[in-house]
Amino acid sequence: MPQRAVTPPPPEDEPKYLTVVHPYPLNANMELSDDRRNFALWLACCTGKDPIYAFFHQPAVSGNAIFDIAS
Repeated sequence: MPQRAVTPPPPEDEPKYLTVVHPYPLNANMELSDDRRNFALWLACCTGKDPIYAFFHQPAVSGNAIFDIAS
C-alpha cells in the first residue's frame, strides 16, 4: 500500500486560531460590552505577550469563542 505524502507545514503568514470552551466569565453574553471586555482581559492574561487580533463568537453556540493571535 502506498504511503501518504507528508503534509507541508503552514506558511508563516497564515493566522493561528484557538478555541476557548466555557470562557470567563461563565455564561457571558458577548453582546454586552462589559462581558466582552472581561473576556478580552482574561484572554490577554492567559496568552501572555502575544497580541490578540480578534475574537469571534456565535450567539447560537454558547460556551465557545474563537480568537486570532499572532504566530
